[in-house]
Amino acid sequence: MPTASATALYRAVLAHRPTESATRSGLDPGVDCPDCGTGLVATYDLEFFTLRCPGCESTVGDFTYPLPKNALDGRTDREVLRAVYDRARAHIGLARRGQCPDCAGTTSVTVRHPDDAGEDRPVEITCDTCTWTVRTGFLLPLLADSRVTGTLSKVGMAVEESYPWELPEPIVVADPPQFDLRFEAEGGVATVAVDDGLDVLATTAERPTGEE
Repeated sequence: MPTASATALYRAVLAHRPTESATRSGLDPGVDCPDCGTGLVATYDLEFFTLRCPGCESTVGDFTYPLPKNALDGRTDREVLRAVYDRARAHIGLARRGQCPDCAGTTSVTVRHPDDAGEDRPVEITCDTCTWTVRTGFLLPLLADSRVTGTLSKVGMAVEESYPWELPEPIVVADPPQFDLRFEAEGGVATVAVDDGLDVLATTAERPTGEE
């Protein structure tokens, strides 16, 4: 019987066969830019999926993520976007909890003060063993935590149906080692408190007076 490592290597070879090219390089995911309303376009190059706005020339949500070419087969452009987002959410959520999604080694989380110059992606997660790394905002790493998604849902944030860039940006109150993330939505205000390792300390949901 082959070892787990040998099986993983075989699966990786199947997922990244160098003799096959991707079925398409440009995609129309059917979603709009949150800043200017222009229809977003996606590019698939070197097995990286990138979501961009042709109107304001931005990389929406700074969203670039590796995606095996098999993900393009049998899926519409919109389904490819959902596939890569679900993959990123699961991977980054796992890494936040201390396990590399590639090699299962331990990970380190660095949270920078959001007021620092150029820190639009204040969260960095790196593997202590291999080269896996990601830079992102506060929200995406927390969307695999049921306490967080449950709290956001209580104030009307459709976390399962929406992409991170379609959800309200948190107002960050930083007093390291604690960061309070305040989300203002139509159904109220949700607050998620995390420490400088992005561990969830507490969540609260405040609805308008008279609502259950």
